Amino acid sequence: MTLAPVALVAPLREVSVVLVSLFGAFALREPRPARRIAASTVVVAGIVLLAL
Repeated sequence: MTLAPVALVAPLREVSVVLVSLFGAFALREPRPARRIAASTVVVAGIVLLAL
């Protein structure tokens, strides 16, 4: 196992949350896709802020 700065690892970890949310909304046709997409947008904004 290698060590990496948190500022690099945290955004990559959060991308999985976005991908799973979008997969659930589009592929699995889960209810309330607008909420899921809005939440994913908020997470992406947070990822961008962490990456700066």
